[in-house]
Amino acid sequence: MIPLHLRSGGRRRGALLWRPAVAAWLVLAACSVGPDYERPAVAVPERWKEAAPSDGALRGRWWELFGDPALDALEKKALEANQTVAMAVARVAQAGAGLRAAGADRFPSLAATPSATTQRMYTGVVPGQDDAVFRDVFIAQLGLSYEVDLWGRVRRSVEASGAAYEASLAEVEVVRLGIAAEVAQLWFMLRHADLDGAILREAVGLRRQTLDLAEARFRNGLAGELEVSEARAALAQAESDAEGIRRTRALLEHALATLTGDPAPNVTLPDQARAVAVPPVPVALPSELLERRPDIARAERQMVAANARIGVAKAAYFPTLNLAALAGYESIEIDRLFRWDNRIWSLGASLFAPIFQGGRNDARLEFAWAQYEEALAAYRQQVLVAFQEVEDALSSLRALARQAEAQGRLVEASEQAASLARARYEQGLSSMLEVVTAQRTLLQARRGANQIHRDRLLASVLLLRALGGGWKAGSGDRP
Repeated sequence: MIPLHLRSGGRRRGALLWRPAVAAWLVLAACSVGPDYERPAVAVPERWKEAAPSDGALRGRWWELFGDPALDALEKKALEANQTVAMAVARVAQAGAGLRAAGADRFPSLAATPSATTQRMYTGVVPGQDDAVFRDVFIAQLGLSYEVDLWGRVRRSVEASGAAYEASLAEVEVVRLGIAAEVAQLWFMLRHADLDGAILREAVGLRRQTLDLAEARFRNGLAGELEVSEARAALAQAESDAEGIRRTRALLEHALATLTGDPAPNVTLPDQARAVAVPPVPVALPSELLERRPDIARAERQMVAANARIGVAKAAYFPTLNLAALAGYESIEIDRLFRWDNRIWSLGASLFAPIFQGGRNDARLEFAWAQYEEALAAYRQQVLVAFQEVEDALSSLRALARQAEAQGRLVEASEQAASLARARYEQGLSSMLEVVTAQRTLLQARRGANQIHRDRLLASVLLLRALGGGWKAGSGDRP
């Protein structure tokens, strides 16, 4: 620490010190070491392979595209009561406090430091004699200190904290988008579990009728015991599948309860065996995806923060100038403390110039650069993942649409085959095995169609999530 001036006893001495100090501060105050942030270049495709852009209907409440009031209510409740969202919001408050704390370094600090001490002072001048006096000292003073931001250390720290705060805002949107997508996916899986349950209940009824028919033919000597056993096995299989669907539905219901902030035992969702139509999903341009995805915004703000920390590390190589001022009263008698004659004051500045740090500053700068390179790679990887997720969802939707058409033809043919097999069996022209096989094929075809429809809805949710759900970059204000 190199003291420039510790205490001023006269007006001229103070002027001689502060004039060059102020001049130096005005010259150096605008300096900021370290690189200024520039968005890195990334490869952006001109268009999607699987769809043309149609961005008119994207909005924040993207789940309303499905036209399901029950889903809308669940989404609203989840975004208000989900604890993962609450944790993300709390992290925003933490980042905001960190930003305000970093910004406080731009201003002087003022502190009151009153004190009262008793001193024992040696006054003896004759060897062997221990002459001492005691005195009380009372001080009431205010101290002012300020670090002149010569090299932009404070400005870079504020920049890093501001970017971290903006990253936390984007993180909230990432969490909200993820929770909303998960609620929608679980809801559609639950609805299609109800549809599956309805299909299996119908299948159980048909299997019972078939078993009754086989038993009646067996009693009349028109069928063998094998046909009865085959009908019973088919009924048992359908009942087993129905119980499996009930278990799946219960697990989905419990998961939705947790997402909406309720204990699982307190939530019962009504059975709704009703299919939701697959909506046409608007698609943004690839170049707009960088602005729509909150996870990309978060990755970029983290990169901005890492870039600013390089400046903080570089500033450690340069001298630090601190200004200080003190004013108050000092007296050995408390009742005379605030007399004008007992006033004290000081003005000063100190300069800390690092000479040898054992490689500490080099290591910190290298660490800051490595953090930036990591953040840069994470940003570019997030962009690549975003393009992949959109293209995956578009490909899935197109393939599932074609698969749904083929599955519809399969269901139609299976219904006709099952009807013919039952009629042939009633006329004694075929065996029970033929009926059971036809009914099993029909059941599988109907459940397959139900699953494909569910997958189309899930793919639509994934596409909306991959597109950022209508979120726009730049939302949220600094504290």
